[in-house]
Amino acid sequence: MAMEAAHQQSDRKANIRGYPFKDIPIKKALVIPGTDSEVVAQLYFRPKRERIDGFLAWGVFRICAYENMEWSDICDGLIAIEYDCSVLSGLDKPG
Repeated sequence: MAMEAAHQQSDRKANIRGYPFKDIPIKKALVIPGTDSEVVAQLYFRPKRERIDGFLAWGVFRICAYENMEWSDICDGLIAIEYDCSVLSGLDKPG
């Protein structure tokens, strides 16, 4: 979920090398029932727009799930978009 959110915020003209993560405490498992019950999950994502050393600055994310009539935290952490620097250098030059 966090990778898709970061991808939607990415520079569409650049090639992406990867999505590094860090500082991700897993607080509990996201339980997927074996029945027709639906799973309700929510992603909170706050991106940064400044590039730092070939990365889009770290964005903050949090994943929550609705279970037993209440919301609970599943995990949170940081994600970045690592761009191919050779392509970025061409994009950053004027004209």
